[in-house]
Amino acid sequence: MTDRKTTNTDMMWACLLIISIGSLGAWHYSRKLIKAFRTEAWQPVAGEILQSEMLLVSPGMTSKSYAEFEYAYRVDGRVFESEPPSEGLRQRVSWANTGPSGVGLYSEGESVTVYVNPSAPYEAVLIQGPNTWTYVQISLCATFAAVGIWLLFVVVIKGS
Repeated sequence: MTDRKTTNTDMMWACLLIISIGSLGAWHYSRKLIKAFRTEAWQPVAGEILQSEMLLVSPGMTSKSYAEFEYAYRVDGRVFESEPPSEGLRQRVSWANTGPSGVGLYSEGESVTVYVNPSAPYEAVLIQGPNTWTYVQISLCATFAAVGIWLLFVVVIKGS
């Protein structure tokens, strides 16, 4: 009898851990999604591409190609250059969106529309809104949490 209670207690803690990890992940990526949606209200200004390059990112066993851009823009007479974006904002465009030429989306010296945060003009993006990967991350984390809740109900509560 004690072994069954110990097993149920251990299983309950495992389920709570799964729920916590999934919930925290979904919360984190939801914040990124909200920030990305806010860029849709940012003010468009004229800008110019300073540099355009192809990057190969290899996290672990996979690799992905990105086109990355540096640009300059003017707000209220001050010139700003692109900075690494804060979390949740896109600066890179995946190879799938640019085709085999990659950097052909924007060339150096090309005029572009830059979307600038009106309350922080040093923060700007070339592409507004969230990317598809953010939705995938939220879905995976929410599924993880849902599986934890299901396990908690089916295995621990009904099994005891």
